[in-house]
Amino acid sequence: MKKLLYLPAVIAGLWLSSCSDDIGNYDYKDINEVSVDPNAPGSVEEGKTYELFAYLDHFNFDPQLNSTFGKTDENAYEYEWKVIPVGAIWESVDESKIVIATTRKLTDVVSLSPGTYSAFFNVKDKETGITWTTQFRLQIKSMTEEGWLVLCDNEGKTRLDLICNRNEEEEFASHDILNTYDNDAITDIGDIGRPVKLLFDRYQQSYSRAMLVTDKDTYCFDGDVFKVGEQNSLRWHFGDSNHPVRIKASMNSANAGSNNNLWVIIDDNDEIYTLNNTTQGSMFEFPITKLQGTEPFTPAPFIAANINQQAFSPGKEGQGSNPSVMYDATNRQFVEIKHGSYYPSVMDFSGDKQLFQNPTGRDMVFMAPSRHGPIYAVLRDPSTKETYFYGFMMHGNGKSNADSEGWNVQVCHGKINGPGVENATL
Repeated sequence: MKKLLYLPAVIAGLWLSSCSDDIGNYDYKDINEVSVDPNAPGSVEEGKTYELFAYLDHFNFDPQLNSTFGKTDENAYEYEWKVIPVGAIWESVDESKIVIATTRKLTDVVSLSPGTYSAFFNVKDKETGITWTTQFRLQIKSMTEEGWLVLCDNEGKTRLDLICNRNEEEEFASHDILNTYDNDAITDIGDIGRPVKLLFDRYQQSYSRAMLVTDKDTYCFDGDVFKVGEQNSLRWHFGDSNHPVRIKASMNSANAGSNNNLWVIIDDNDEIYTLNNTTQGSMFEFPITKLQGTEPFTPAPFIAANINQQAFSPGKEGQGSNPSVMYDATNRQFVEIKHGSYYPSVMDFSGDKQLFQNPTGRDMVFMAPSRHGPIYAVLRDPSTKETYFYGFMMHGNGKSNADSEGWNVQVCHGKINGPGVENATL
């Protein structure tokens, strides 16, 4: 453990050493030297790097002090835990957040943002005023990198658990991660309502949006941490903070650079809304649940889009120009929002490979995009209860953002056989 001295004492020492004519007598006495026992359980070790997950792990530091004077009373010392981001410009560091604790033991949840930190455990002897320090490093990882989220109904309140792999061999679970930090927006996590579902959108090439739906509202999780509350309610995207929004489905198209880069949702009133991701400050405005803007219909609670190919680029063939696909449950048919259109229209298919008809005459059980290209759907015959799979791909030619052509190609279709298939719902 290193000793820190105040500058005036050092200057005084230098002045004394320069007085060569001073031949007086001086009294010297030993001071209490403090160090951390490196072998004690929970100790913090000089120069070591500790890897922890933000908002998942707890610090587990319980340093035991060695004292040359045998001072074991904790009240004889003052304690301080400091963290500073490695490579940070000092002017950009919030000094109020450098000190994370003033106790000997540090067992708080890790609430630091992902990154690498220089860390310091300081112990000040109250009698001498001398501070002794142990320096180490913290490598904070994001728990959103990989894992399983488990949404739980805990006696009518929402609880979110996480099962995560720390490495290839070690798997662990963290319970009730919504309550592992101080949320300024709500004092009781039960205030957000009873859990309904989790929704995930893969948007662009590397970004995904995760949302929590309860019986009271829908919340968009922050990017690095799973944090919900008033500040990230979906209703802010409607420009009306007094109107809760509960949604059944959500999907973002990946047409970067296109004026039809849409975020599409279906709410619990079976209304479809769109928001243009390429327009700064855009909001969900009016429902578009009408074919060609004239014929109302009820959508099945599923939305799909191409997510596997490179983002739409004018002048190239590839990502579908038409941003999203839904299913008209009223008329039992696939519908799409075409490039440059505000309202859905009946989906048509190109090419010689016509494997199924649209309208299909069947009810939708499930639909989702795949990383490998096709959009897959499962439909069930309302009279025979037989179940069928459908597969199609969206293609596009882009000459410019305003002038592009999209078309759809059927890739597979067939009956799903197996015991109990007629009862499958997901």
